[in-house]
Amino acid sequence: MSIRIRLAGLLSRIVLITTGAFAPVVFAKQGAIEFENGIDFTPTVALSYWQNSNVIHTETNPIDSNLFRVNVSAVAELQSGRSDFVIFYRGELGQYESSPEDDFENHRLQFKFDTAASKHSEFKTLVFYDELVSDRGDGLTEGLGDTLDGPVEYTDYGAQFMWRYFLVYERYWFDAQALYFNRAYHNGSPYTDGRDRVEMGFRATFFRAVSTGSTWFVQARYNQLDYDDEDPDFPVGFIVTSRDAVDINLLAGIRWQRNVLTYGSIGVGYQNKTYDSPERQGFKGLTWELEAFYSPIERVEIQLNSTRAAVEPPLVGDYVKQVTHALVASYKFRERIEFFADFEYFDEQFIGFDRKEDTSLYGVGIEYEWRSNIKFRLRAQREDKHSNLEGFTYDQNIIGLQVELGLK
Repeated sequence: MSIRIRLAGLLSRIVLITTGAFAPVVFAKQGAIEFENGIDFTPTVALSYWQNSNVIHTETNPIDSNLFRVNVSAVAELQSGRSDFVIFYRGELGQYESSPEDDFENHRLQFKFDTAASKHSEFKTLVFYDELVSDRGDGLTEGLGDTLDGPVEYTDYGAQFMWRYFLVYERYWFDAQALYFNRAYHNGSPYTDGRDRVEMGFRATFFRAVSTGSTWFVQARYNQLDYDDEDPDFPVGFIVTSRDAVDINLLAGIRWQRNVLTYGSIGVGYQNKTYDSPERQGFKGLTWELEAFYSPIERVEIQLNSTRAAVEPPLVGDYVKQVTHALVASYKFRERIEFFADFEYFDEQFIGFDRKEDTSLYGVGIEYEWRSNIKFRLRAQREDKHSNLEGFTYDQNIIGLQVELGLK
């Protein structure tokens, strides 16, 4: 999994949480086929070739292999009056030269609908279905990469609904959200046994504009996790208790936007995470979420993100005290040439299990837009993970070239 993918996931999650909006998906109009009925259809193909020094994220006996990857995507968008309909598909196929058992195939199908029901209200909905794989040694199989015959396969699907209502002169508005998420694993037993889960959440956010470009917000979240928990054949030494939990978070903060080149959001809150099982330890404490974008000079862009929260552990433990920091910087050297660099840091302390880790990810690259529909991207990245437990420390180096092909 590339650093940029992990960063994109982190940044979009922060936007969703702090602003009450859906994770942004950008659909480029350039290269679209425009039909007479108003539908814009945009297909894209990306071919890439990578060299991965540690395919299975292991401390000893890493697998070094080249990877050929094909990404295809298609977007169909229709704007009708005050409503916007979008159907999005993304597919990914990866084949390793020296490790064919780690070949993977990912798919995502998504439907998005936005409408302005009136001058005072908006409604948004997002429905998605994913068929995904998790690399050996990543996710549930951290430190266990060489014990599996191949990647872990799983299915995600869910929906998000958001209703926004504007009050006095649009100085006040209210967001209400409902979220549903379902994950089911297809292989990887016994590590994935009992890890199928359903999440349901509700969020309410109140906003108040206080000055030009600045808005105070207060948010309340409720999230319920329901695990399968039927894992009688789990490895000896692991305690099998219910992971069902309720997560409540109260957050307050401010958003600001001075212009298109300076904006951000910061929220500080209190999280209360409790488990149904009395044998598991819950969390009560401080959380924060920060996102800031700044362009100090022309052609230079900087984005900073930081979070602190109690999150679900991948395999064992009650929860993880997680602090993350991310920095993305880019410089447009010429009209068609852009340099970029990114850094991401994870500080994780497992509660209920003696495990402490810190992970650093670095990335640099250059993008060249040869034509409006042809882009070349050269990227190098490194991941360093340090743990107090044997078998969880590793490093990984990836370098590769990607060619993105649009329609026109």
